[in-house]
Amino acid sequence: MLLVSMSLTACQRGCKQTETDSPTVTQQAPHQLDAFGPRFGEFRPIGPAVATFLRFEANGSRVVYETPEGKGTKILSVACEGDPQELEVAHLEHEVIAIRCAASDDPCLILETQPQHPPAYWSSDPRDVVLVWRAEKRRHQLVDSLGNDAHLTSMSPDGKFAVVAGFQAQAESQSALRVLHFVNMDAPTQFVTYVHGEDWPEVESWQGSGADLRAIVHNGRYGIGERKSSWASVDPRSAAITELPAQPSTSGDTLSPDGRHRFSCNRDEEIVITDVASGSARRFALAPDERRALAEGCDVSWAGSRFLEFQRGRTAFIDIESFKVSFPFAEGAEPGPLRYDRDFRWAVATSGSQLLIAPVVVP
Repeated sequence: MLLVSMSLTACQRGCKQTETDSPTVTQQAPHQLDAFGPRFGEFRPIGPAVATFLRFEANGSRVVYETPEGKGTKILSVACEGDPQELEVAHLEHEVIAIRCAASDDPCLILETQPQHPPAYWSSDPRDVVLVWRAEKRRHQLVDSLGNDAHLTSMSPDGKFAVVAGFQAQAESQSALRVLHFVNMDAPTQFVTYVHGEDWPEVESWQGSGADLRAIVHNGRYGIGERKSSWASVDPRSAAITELPAQPSTSGDTLSPDGRHRFSCNRDEEIVITDVASGSARRFALAPDERRALAEGCDVSWAGSRFLEFQRGRTAFIDIESFKVSFPFAEGAEPGPLRYDRDFRWAVATSGSQLLIAPVVVP
């Protein structure tokens, strides 16, 4: 949970700018609570009475959710406004854990499980990875080929490659290495495996297209007194590696959806907003008695490309243009945890087992 000082006042014209070699850093004065940030229209039910939100489709005009059907699961897509125009994405025999789709929303990669002690999930529960081509109404199940510990991580924007993470046993010890399996969607029985020693690899983004398509992989190593990172460009056809000297500016969850800004946390002291093109940075300082909120991580996320969402006991937004803080709901009046489409036009909340949707209004 992230707390920001109630005593912050907005940076006015003439804020002192401190020049450094690179990047340029603007030290912001304390910020002001602003009552005129994003607001939400009326929340209304969307989908059946028992549904679980999965994702927004890429253009933000439809919501994908799952609903139980017997012992299986049905995944459906409905329009955010107007006629629901319900479409079936997939019908699975078991329970869904996760779904990843190409930029065009087709094909999709789905992870399902058979919980042995429902409603709890355990790593030992049988799992299957299912590839679904929506337009062709075709599916392929990767039975046992990736191991029972498989889970989804990414799919290339063009839908040509899916990435499934798992573990590779070491013959000389009882430990296992974290690996990434790059699955060729045109020939899903074929895949190559990426491993980077004892590091924990994750696909952060994709670059290029066609024969030049590459996955940007973050290799992290975390242990007692140890925390290090490296990045690599990986060919999904061969798992060939090109080590990178630093994190690419266009990778990572901290990058805004429009690719123009990145946020980071400077220890537990401040949130830093960096302009990707120029390298200039603006700093959102935390009051000393509130720095404990960042002690265990940078608990901030993008809501569209202009706002950062955080929790100050209730949902709050930082406007990266004005550097003001706003609260869209009165204390105790939030409808439930919120999810947003990429462009921050719609918000979905879960109330009990009912999904609710409302338009986002940005002044």
